[in-house]
Amino acid sequence: LIGTEKAEFTDGQGAFVLKDSGVAGYLSGLVDIKVGPVDAGGRVGLSINGTAGAVSESITLNGNDVNIEFQTKDVFEVSVSDLSLNIGDFVWISGDVSFSSQYSIDALDANDQSQSVSVSSFAGNGLEIFWGQGPARLEDGTINPLATGALLSDANVGLIKLSKDGEDKYALNATGTISIVGVNGLTVQGTASVKFNNTGYKINEEVSVTGSNKDPITVKFEDAI
Repeated sequence: LIGTEKAEFTDGQGAFVLKDSGVAGYLSGLVDIKVGPVDAGGRVGLSINGTAGAVSESITLNGNDVNIEFQTKDVFEVSVSDLSLNIGDFVWISGDVSFSSQYSIDALDANDQSQSVSVSSFAGNGLEIFWGQGPARLEDGTINPLATGALLSDANVGLIKLSKDGEDKYALNATGTISIVGVNGLTVQGTASVKFNNTGYKINEEVSVTGSNKDPITVKFEDAI
């Protein structure tokens, strides 16, 4: 705790192996953060391989064998399940998300030439995003009758990010159901879909939330823009 700001990590478990070239392993636990207008919490999972190559080790943790397996080096993945994020009492986000650091994919350029491209990614499953005066839901999960704003529910988001010519470029696929909450006489509900690609490559990748049993999200663009 620092003043009115808070950062807590509880119920944590970790398993790591230390090699001459670095550390590899896993960490999970509950995180509760309050910094300025941001109030966030959830169960965080971290996978990291900072060694010079693949890792295949087994260690004992609390009487159980834990396998630490990485097929490639330079792995840094963060997933958050049961995310609860409140920004300034105006934006609320909940669901499961995952972030992955730099890794390589094969993509076709505008001339249909295969290129190895370094990217990072974001995946979100079952997200609920509310903008307005809320929160959107009460403690029992029902819609807050006093809430007013726009609600995007059951949203799935897949994002590929790369750097090209010194600029960040993105390929995005997002879907969900959008509705207007708490505006008398106005009923708006429908399926929303957003697709955007300015990477300059034809992208065909699947991204997923680490540990999730839901289907991966496909980020696919047949034109290099």
